[in-house]
Amino acid sequence: MALIDTVKPRLGIFYSDTNKNAEIQSMIDGAVSYFGEAGWNIDADSPSNTAVEAVILYCKMAQSTDPDQFANHPVLMSFILQGRTQPSTIATPTATPAGGTYTETQNVTLECSTLYTDIYYTTDGTTPTKESTLYTGTIAISETTTLKVKAFRYGWYDSDVLTVTYTF
Repeated sequence: MALIDTVKPRLGIFYSDTNKNAEIQSMIDGAVSYFGEAGWNIDADSPSNTAVEAVILYCKMAQSTDPDQFANHPVLMSFILQGRTQPSTIATPTATPAGGTYTETQNVTLECSTLYTDIYYTTDGTTPTKESTLYTGTIAISETTTLKVKAFRYGWYDSDVLTVTYTF
């Protein structure tokens, strides 16, 4: 059974209408995208109860004049805490400028394409942990340094370590 066929009755729709089906499919696509960007997998081909609940919640949020009222909704919280069968892996952070040989101080910026991550780094060659230095802004490097960078996010697998060497 397709996700739309499971969601429609839960939304109180027991008839077939091309426009209504398109509207609901648009909401399902929106829910898949919304939760997918957060790293949660909604499988539209073989929907789980959690996926159905998440889509219904998304539909209610989309139709609400105050979607913030759903921020602590038990279904959303359950989906956040238990909905994923496997956590996603955080993308490896990047450093700009790239490592290399320089004659002047380099102001290094760190980024991670995965949203809502905390980036930690070390300059002593050790692998970063959550106890390492939290990246909050440009890092000035003026002597030969091996910069190691790792990103973390609760409920996700940690990123791979980025290792960049700046030589002076």
